[in-house]
Amino acid sequence: MARPMKLIFAALASLVLTVAVLELVLPLLHSRFASYFRRSINPSSLKAAEAQRFFDSNRFDPELGWDKAPIVRNYIATKPYFAAVIR
Repeated sequence: MARPMKLIFAALASLVLTVAVLELVLPLLHSRFASYFRRSINPSSLKAAEAQRFFDSNRFDPELGWDKAPIVRNYIATKPYFAAVIR
């Protein structure tokens, strides 16, 4: 009976220790790795005109939220695929 309790306590203690170390270390590393962990989208990469043209086109499917006919790369006609477009 005492052994499972020791294992649970050890697992919880290691989890708490891991979280505490991450809470202390991540703010110190933020300035070094900030480009990898962006918190916002760069405004220069947003192109409102292109986005609006895409949403207004007949290619955008509002029910799915993406292209009705996405670009297929490396398509092989003889290869069986799990998902197929049914028309």
